[in-house]
Amino acid sequence: MDSIHLPNAITLPTAFGAPGTPLQVGQVVQALVLELIESDVFRLQLPQATVDVRSDVPLAVGSTVTLAVKGAGANARLVVYADDARPAVPAPQTAQPAQAAAPTLSGKHPVGEAVIIARAPVQGTTARYYQHVIRFSASFAFAVDVAMLTLGGYLKKKENLSARLGDVLSYMYLASMVLKHHENQGRQEEDLPIVEWACRNLLYQAQEQLHGFLRNFPNRLLAAVMRTLIFPGGLVYSAPGDRLGRKVAALVTAPSEARLRLGQFVYRTAEPSNALAHLQEALLLAVELEPLEKRIRVEGVKAGKVTALDLPGRIQQALALGLISETEAAALRDYDRKVMALIHVDDFDTQALG
Repeated sequence: MDSIHLPNAITLPTAFGAPGTPLQVGQVVQALVLELIESDVFRLQLPQATVDVRSDVPLAVGSTVTLAVKGAGANARLVVYADDARPAVPAPQTAQPAQAAAPTLSGKHPVGEAVIIARAPVQGTTARYYQHVIRFSASFAFAVDVAMLTLGGYLKKKENLSARLGDVLSYMYLASMVLKHHENQGRQEEDLPIVEWACRNLLYQAQEQLHGFLRNFPNRLLAAVMRTLIFPGGLVYSAPGDRLGRKVAALVTAPSEARLRLGQFVYRTAEPSNALAHLQEALLLAVELEPLEKRIRVEGVKAGKVTALDLPGRIQQALALGLISETEAAALRDYDRKVMALIHVDDFDTQALG
């Protein structure tokens, strides 16, 4: 099972991307056991957030447990307390009703420990990307804290360093939005290549910016320490591969539900100045006329009968050879004109440049 231990100092989120209240070392809280996820992993409702913990003692679903935040460093550990067997001495009655007191460890004894684990809010193919974003969030927070503690106001003058940190934050935000949008769209299986390409690219870019930040950090000793903690296994993220890129290209060039979802809010009304509408028209024609282009390519070009290099020339030769009809040739010419109009976006007359 993939899991990432969260540092004790970070803020527990109430939802993916929503800030919550940080747990402090020594704090005592009460938690409701919501469900058993695995044999030793439970979901708890804390006052600050809903978290998953791995516990070395069984917890009854529906029960309330008392937890004390213990230790510091890489692991956020919680000590699980149970009520003592002896009955507690009742508190004296007061004339005025008192406010609910904060949880204490009076009359309780420790029975085990639990550790908070960072689990993806969803299961399946995208779960790992949620965990990567959480990991980068912790690494980013650590790098910013070290930079502020050591450089202080001088960090503002080191504009390249602060810009790289800003880029890391931007890439994490965009990756979060990709995952959020995929979730809002109902986790469509067809969209997974697009989600994977976007997340891989954004996480790779975030890694490279963090790497550049560490390479140029003025305090080389601290840079080495940060690198050991942030990249213990080295630079492990790679850019999206060509095979994945071809899958994405096939999704966005052929008519599909995935392409419709991507262009849901795109203005596609056919107007002379609307290039996106012309692109949509050309993409539809490309699929419709693909069999004609294939016929010219296989029966004409490969057979050595069609020798022209440009599409208009091939259309003329294929028409003369009887490979296509006049109607088909007219459709191909119209398609070629539409494609050329889209491609020649920076085509200027010589007089306009004089």
